[in-house]
Amino acid sequence: MAIIDCFEIEIEKPSDPVSQAIAWSAYYNCHTLKYLDSCTPDGLVTFISEGFGGQASDVLIVENSGFLNNLVPGTAVMADRGFESIPYLLQQKNCNLVRPPSVSAATKSAKQEVKQSKRIAALRIHVPRLLRRI
Repeated sequence: MAIIDCFEIEIEKPSDPVSQAIAWSAYYNCHTLKYLDSCTPDGLVTFISEGFGGQASDVLIVENSGFLNNLVPGTAVMADRGFESIPYLLQQKNCNLVRPPSVSAATKSAKQEVKQSKRIAALRIHVPRLLRRI
C-alpha cells in the first residue's frame, strides 16, 4: 500500500513573469513549489517527487512525477479527496485507489462507511508525520 499526498513549500517570488505564474499557489496565496510524497502504512518514505510550480494540480504531478513507474501491479494507493481524478491512471498499472467515503451533510453515513473512514484515517496519520520529518 502507498499513502500519497502533496505538500507545498513557500519560495521567493521568481523574477521571470512566466515562472511567477507557474509558481503561484492560490491556496497559500504565495509562490510555492509543490511535491508529491508517498509512504507505507508503517510511515516509511517511498517516494518524493521533484518540485512542481504551485499551480500544478495533484493529478498533473501524479502523471508527470514518475510515481506511477514505481508502482507494482496490485498496489492499493490511499489518497485524499484531492486525488479523485486518478483512478484511470492507477488502473493502467493494475492498481486501485482507496479514499475515504464521501461525506454528505444531507445523509447519515452507514456504519460500514464510518468504520472504513476510521481505518483510513488511522493510516493517513502517517502523512503529517512524514511531512514533519521532511
